[in-house]
Amino acid sequence: MLASLGLGSPALGKQTSGPPLGRYALDGITPTLVLDFAAGYASVPWGVSRASVGSYSENGVISEAAPDVPRYVTVDGARMLLLEGASTRLLGGAAPLAAQSAAVTAQTYTLSFYGTGSVVLSGVASGTVAGLGTTTRRTFEFMPAAGTLTVTPTGEVTYLQLEAGSGATSYIPGANGVATRAPDIPVVLDVSAMSLASGYTCVAWASVEAVASNYDPVLILDNGDNGNRHSIYWDRPASRLSAAIYAGGGSSQGLYSPGAVPALRQPFKIAFSAGPNYFIGASDGGAGSVDSTVTFVPPQYLRLAANVYSARPARLLLSRVVFYPAMMSDGQLGRLTT
Repeated sequence: MLASLGLGSPALGKQTSGPPLGRYALDGITPTLVLDFAAGYASVPWGVSRASVGSYSENGVISEAAPDVPRYVTVDGARMLLLEGASTRLLGGAAPLAAQSAAVTAQTYTLSFYGTGSVVLSGVASGTVAGLGTTTRRTFEFMPAAGTLTVTPTGEVTYLQLEAGSGATSYIPGANGVATRAPDIPVVLDVSAMSLASGYTCVAWASVEAVASNYDPVLILDNGDNGNRHSIYWDRPASRLSAAIYAGGGSSQGLYSPGAVPALRQPFKIAFSAGPNYFIGASDGGAGSVDSTVTFVPPQYLRLAANVYSARPARLLLSRVVFYPAMMSDGQLGRLTT
């Protein structure tokens, strides 16, 4: 799906009521794009498609959202948009009563459930995982040997789920056993009319909750290919959040990683300014230094929680995305991320 700024189809979402763009201005610079999911304000048409039902949790209460309906959760009193890649529940269910088994390989898996009971692992992994209560989700990451894993619930165990990967995603609705959730696919925004050739500033408030690959995208700006791109992503090999600018298909031209690295499931605020011979990043009030050697190619498209190859994070929460039509200093970026 693709929407041009101000020209998107109403089927993809509509501009909502809320504060004007001027409320997000900094030092007289008014943004050209605001997606404030916490406030429920969007300055441009946007939307999310999902080919299946999805669930979300508020205070331990699991609710379901119909296909193509965006999901939101509350973190520290603020509403955040929930975006997840596709995932399969290998075993479990809303109210499982008997043991279930699944074929697994020697990789990381995440077990999750609610309740005061416990879950016993046997077969190619062993142990007992105790629950944390009816409104608190228990998650347990482990790496079994290859073979058959058996999971046995005892006592009160609800919304039991086993899935491949590091970190739990939302409970996948369906009958006991195997169930699949389709990915959330945000509309791709055409930002070519934003006049970015002289440079711009991008701000994102988010939290990476679970990872699917070595480089999970928070957002990416590109020209329809991977050769020229500006990105914010979670770098799993380095266990860090990063912002980078790439040009010509080579390695990063400019790279920023926060000194105080946010952990997984820790909300963060990050921003970068990019332009001709200019790249600088900031996170949670602290900024890096200017890189004046970068090659800058103005982007055309903005992708949330995806790259051009449709790779998606396992679980991402987005609170705010803002674009300013100007490059900013380290001090200004620090203020945008405080």
